[in-house]
Amino acid sequence: MSHLINRGLVDTTNSTTSTLAANGIFSGSWVDVSQFADICIIASASVSGTLFVDFSTDGTTLAKEIQLTKGTAGDFGIHSLSPAAKYYRTRIINGASAQVSM
Repeated sequence: MSHLINRGLVDTTNSTTSTLAANGIFSGSWVDVSQFADICIIASASVSGTLFVDFSTDGTTLAKEIQLTKGTAGDFGIHSLSPAAKYYRTRIINGASAQVSM
């Protein structure tokens, strides 16, 4: 999984290639995106799962979650969105099967 922020910078705190067990969860770290006009999220996995982007006003408390995929496929696609709050993180909830790749 790779997340790109502004001018091709990769946010390593919200990126991983570590696979998830069945029903496992990956949560990135809160990152201040107040200086960015948009966030581009690119992700895929070998099994179905659900991709979210979460926003927070204080970097601790979830203020808004946006579900980016329906959980029916491993191709999570490419998503570009404007920050909805000062901080963001990515989150994936894996499906019922263990991943071989992410």
